[in-house]
Amino acid sequence: MASPQRENGFTAISNELLSAFLLAELTGTELTVVLFVMRQTYGYQKTSDEIAISQFTKNIKFSRRGIIDALNVLQRRNILICLKKGDRTGASNVWKINKDYESW
Repeated sequence: MASPQRENGFTAISNELLSAFLLAELTGTELTVVLFVMRQTYGYQKTSDEIAISQFTKNIKFSRRGIIDALNVLQRRNILICLKKGDRTGASNVWKINKDYESW
């Protein structure tokens, strides 16, 4: 039986920002990707995080291509910001949520 408890971890997000996501008309994949980035950042009291595509595919039940497409759309819409591009040495992209929802 599942029994989630706040003391086992939680993600704090302002109601204002959450409402903006509800009004953003995101697809299911896009919303799921945003929620995962939120968990990886705000859920660990960080504003950004290095997230590999393999982390997305391990934690999200969408195809790799679907996740990459969603990341591209979210970046074009200015909802997610890629602070640093990964490279072939093993570094991954560094992502953050753009809290200025008026710029979406």
